[in-house]
Amino acid sequence: MSWREALMALLLLGAAVFLWNLLNEEEPDDSLNNNLQTELPGYYLNEAELIRYDQDGKRAYTITANKIVQDPASYALTLDKINIDYHANNDWNIQADSATLPASREQINFSGNVIATQNTPGAAVSFSSDSLLYNVKTAKLSTRDSIQASKGKQTIRATGMMIDLEKQRVRLHSNVKIRIQP
Repeated sequence: MSWREALMALLLLGAAVFLWNLLNEEEPDDSLNNNLQTELPGYYLNEAELIRYDQDGKRAYTITANKIVQDPASYALTLDKINIDYHANNDWNIQADSATLPASREQINFSGNVIATQNTPGAAVSFSSDSLLYNVKTAKLSTRDSIQASKGKQTIRATGMMIDLEKQRVRLHSNVKIRIQP
């Protein structure tokens, strides 16, 4: 056997082994890839500030949070120590211990020491509750929980509320109690 024949036999043997390995190779385990994807932390931001501008180039709202974390499985966001300044006809400020935004980003669910304040000069009104829901499309705040509204020495307590930020209207749902002090 010449060296050319030996080289050709070796190449054919190598090609046969390669083809055999290629044809008998197992499919990759997709569960491993899925586990890796769900274990990824998504993204997070510390000391974040997000600003949305309207069509005229003016600030529509500003969101600040100590921390924003994305859930990679659902694409929902969790915000810690959130503050929103809503710049409409009359400025509003909303503060809460935490908030969540689902993947649709159509609403913000505030929870823990939620305070919504209308910053009208000389007539500031504050609404506090354990939770509030803000609908981004309609610019409405709502809750089914108990709330307290304060303006100076005047207080109103109720169960459930809806605030239309654009129209500057408040609707209290039930158990309304008013305390007015001169």
